[in-house]
Amino acid sequence: MPLFRDFDIVQAPANLSDLSTQYADAATSFIAEAASGTAPFLLYVAFSHMHQICAPGSPPGVRTWGDPRFRAQEADTSGGGRVGAELAEVDWLTGEVLAALAKARVENNTLVVWTS
Repeated sequence: MPLFRDFDIVQAPANLSDLSTQYADAATSFIAEAASGTAPFLLYVAFSHMHQICAPGSPPGVRTWGDPRFRAQEADTSGGGRVGAELAEVDWLTGEVLAALAKARVENNTLVVWTS
C-alpha cells in the first residue's frame, strides 16, 4: 500500500516501521508553516496504530509494523505487551504534535480533540 501526501504518492510501498516518524514530521512541518500565517488551520492526524493490532495477517505475538523504538516495550514487565507498545507510540506522536503547537506559540489559541 502506498503512502500519500495530498494526491501524491510519497512512498510505495509504505515503510510501516517509520510511519509514526513520517506522521510526526509531516504534522510538525504543517503546524510550523500554518501557524506562521494569520488564517486558522485544521490538522487531522488519523492514528491507525491501535487498529493494526487486530488486523488479519499478523500471527499472534508477531509485530509486522511499528516503530522499532517502541518494540522493547512489548516485553516490559508492565504487562502492556503489544497494546502497550502501540499506545506508547501513539502517545509519543501526540506529544510531538502538542510540542509543535507550543513551539509555534499557538497552543493557547488551539483546540485539540483527541479521540479513540
